[in-house]
Amino acid sequence: MLKTLMSTNLAWLSIATFACASDQVGFREVQLGQDANRPLNVVIWYPTDDQSPLDVIGENPVFHGVHAIRNASPSRGEHPLVVLSHGYGGSWRNLNWLAKALVNRGYVVAAPDHPGTTTFNKDADQAARLWERPHDLSRVIDALSSDTEITVDPKRIAAIGHSLGGWTVAALAGARFETARLEKDCRAKASPRACALAIELGLANPQLQRSMADPRIKAFVSLDLGLARGFSPQSLADIQIPTLIIAAGTDIRDLPAQ
Repeated sequence: MLKTLMSTNLAWLSIATFACASDQVGFREVQLGQDANRPLNVVIWYPTDDQSPLDVIGENPVFHGVHAIRNASPSRGEHPLVVLSHGYGGSWRNLNWLAKALVNRGYVVAAPDHPGTTTFNKDADQAARLWERPHDLSRVIDALSSDTEITVDPKRIAAIGHSLGGWTVAALAGARFETARLEKDCRAKASPRACALAIELGLANPQLQRSMADPRIKAFVSLDLGLARGFSPQSLADIQIPTLIIAAGTDIRDLPAQ
């Protein structure tokens, strides 16, 4: 179902992409803004014609790794770009499998670890600055747009996110958050998981109500969209770019991991 819907809704992104599709995946890890208040660890997957030995990238007890060539030379030509946003407490490794599938179809894919809400950085001050998450993705787009080695097509940029990453890409596409709306909704029908994060994520901070839209985003996919109840319905209705929303089904609430 996902493949069918994506080929329909994101068909504009696929035009002329398959001609430069690649079976080989290049991989590199970079740092953005090392001296800034919010340094970003970013990984980039991209098509390559290299035939160097493959490494297993992102293997851990939960997720299978993918085979890729570290620091390979990028394939020539412009490539559409997808920026990925992981969920709360996750990392780029969670969407490794999706990145590889996209690169095999000719995309460049880039994903930051969002400070404060990633596996490797749970700084409370950063976590409470939720509005920085969409900005993280904009910073990644800035960096790749000026990259002289990996060339991306500025007219074909999309965003995909899971859970809190789904919230992130929706905000990047123009959805506007209303703190009072989420607070009212939590009083009426509390969700133990989402509402319990209100303080930790700074969900009452008026900074969240500003626009976080990036007009360079031409399509987005939200997987299990988190905190959707706080978005203004009018702002969602105003989004005009191709959109795919996939729900996860039953809310597991606080179901024990085992």
